Amino acid sequence: MWFFIAFLLFFLMHLEGGGVSALVVSSVFGFIATFLMAVSLWTTYSVSCGPHQ
Repeated sequence: MWFFIAFLLFFLMHLEGGGVSALVVSSVFGFIATFLMAVSLWTTYSVSCGPHQ
């Protein structure tokens, strides 16, 4: 889910052109999307596997 959103926004930014500022924005967004994906996966894992042990 997050990967698809990140890919779509990166593609739209690439179409805009931009240069260095677009690269910085896409890098920051990529980091945020990766962090949110990691948090989502961790919470899903902890909810499904944590309390049952």
